[in-house]
Amino acid sequence: MVTQQSTSLKEGLWVEKYRPRTLDDIVLPEKLRQKVKLWISNPTNNMPHLILIGPPGSGKTSLAYVLIHSIIGDESDFLYINGSSERGLQTIKETVSEFMRFEPTSLSPVKILFIDEADNLTQDSFKALRSVIENYQSYVRVIMTGNYDTFPEAIQSRCTVIRLEALPPDIALQRLKYILESENVAYEEEHVKLLLDKFYPDMRKCISYMQILSHSNVLNIQLLDEILDERDVLVNILCDYYKARSVTEEESLLLKIFEMLKKLNVTPYLCISSMRDSYRKLTSLNSGPNSLPSSYVVNLSILISRYSGYLKQCPLPEGVFIEFLYKVKSLKRFSLEMVRCGEIGGDSHVTYRCS
Repeated sequence: MVTQQSTSLKEGLWVEKYRPRTLDDIVLPEKLRQKVKLWISNPTNNMPHLILIGPPGSGKTSLAYVLIHSIIGDESDFLYINGSSERGLQTIKETVSEFMRFEPTSLSPVKILFIDEADNLTQDSFKALRSVIENYQSYVRVIMTGNYDTFPEAIQSRCTVIRLEALPPDIALQRLKYILESENVAYEEEHVKLLLDKFYPDMRKCISYMQILSHSNVLNIQLLDEILDERDVLVNILCDYYKARSVTEEESLLLKIFEMLKKLNVTPYLCISSMRDSYRKLTSLNSGPNSLPSSYVVNLSILISRYSGYLKQCPLPEGVFIEFLYKVKSLKRFSLEMVRCGEIGGDSHVTYRCS
């Protein structure tokens, strides 16, 4: 089977610890549940390519992983692509094509390509993906997720589109209470309802902020507005830090980040979500003549992914987060220097592994 996350990792973030692991754990309409059972029972003959569409936190990724863990018996038969950070044509032409070259091992009936946030792929990537779907139908299944129904018709016509709805509010409330009780956190039901009102239907955000607010085993809802305001400021400063080109600007922004960390209850989730949200903001702004090299943007995504893993398992997240900030500085200087020296172009995707 595909390796589950380590125990220490699962025990860190509640969103991972309480993510549905089996079909019985996930809330689905009965008609869809029966379809999923059919796909799992004989994926070679029964399972189509899938597009899972729904609002954030509606269970798209959870359903994808239930299918993956139920079908895949060898990790080499599974490939994960993040459509937000690996959205270009090169990913489909190189990474995906290499994965498709060989048939699955004897432990898996099919291979599965999972593209999370696939609605962010470029049009050229979708065209290349169409060829992949057509050419490897006999032993590969593609699962894509997206918040928005923006997939090209040529892709939708070759897949089964599943539109997931948010959990009903009463079921969402029961789920949040179950998590708090499982973690031995004291709470008032009205406070849980306030949290749900703030973030519904995004269950991932509900659970993540609930963990941040459950300091000393008590749910403290009074801290929510303060945390939200400060976190938004941190995301904006981080984005500016990713973009900063001068040493003076970098040092000034680092000082601001250190000051922010003194004010905040620094948790793994706060660090990880701030890193990822500021990266998304960077990619949405990185265009025009003064844009950062693609090599830097791609490798920044790799760095964020690596340090997200470290943070999930670390009892002292602030130290790991600060180390990440200095790695970003080194990576940026390397990428900019290589472009200045003409060794790589601004649009190159050379991968530089930070140690």
